[in-house]
Amino acid sequence: MLDLKQLKAIDAIARHGSMAAAARALDWSQPALAHHIRALESYLKRPALYRRARGSELTPAGQALQPFARKIIELAMMAEQTARSAERVHARLTVGVFSTAGAFLLPPAVPALNDQGISVDIIQEDDAVALQRSPVNGPCDAAILHGLPDHPSDGNAVELLREALYVRLPEQHRLAGVAAVALEDLASEGWIMSKSPGDPCDELLSRAGQQSGFSPRCVLRTDDYTVLQATSQQGLEVTLVPAMALLLPVHT
Repeated sequence: MLDLKQLKAIDAIARHGSMAAAARALDWSQPALAHHIRALESYLKRPALYRRARGSELTPAGQALQPFARKIIELAMMAEQTARSAERVHARLTVGVFSTAGAFLLPPAVPALNDQGISVDIIQEDDAVALQRSPVNGPCDAAILHGLPDHPSDGNAVELLREALYVRLPEQHRLAGVAAVALEDLASEGWIMSKSPGDPCDELLSRAGQQSGFSPRCVLRTDDYTVLQATSQQGLEVTLVPAMALLLPVHT
């Protein structure tokens, strides 16, 4: 009876023109390839190849067999893929994310989830409070949240990382280019802040400002980090920016 390796051998030689090239394409040794061709010829009781100094050519029997060999190989691959996919748990996971998590944290995890039969729907929500509630009251099965380390957890949260925050200054600002800036030196500045209540960056800024003896003065509110950075870059106000947001393009 013909087996799949014999069919792969005759098909590879037909497509690549020589035993050496076919063996490389299949990632087999040449002796292994020759063994399967001999077994094929023994079963057919006739030669399948003309062996020449500059390559190999299929005999009429080999030429007649090769199209069927190709179809059988393709069917075998389809059968294997179907059998493997049947073992997967087909599920759909809806994940709520804030903008930078949607851009940088979740995408690398999607292929691994897909390999387990899980497709992913992403819902972007830059309102921190709404995002936190979304797995319970909203449309999400899970959410990637941003918050302060001392925020209470319901016990179902897992810390992924701790992200650095940077002060973004206009290019012409008197402190631009300084490696480290004391927050009290920015006490008189106008700040760009979030329009979402409970935003962790705003909360941290308010706490730090109080410790430094001032209350940050908000002059503009936005949840779009590209707008936030572009506005600051144009010389309007200062802002607190998470490290991942610095990777986003700034449109000026």
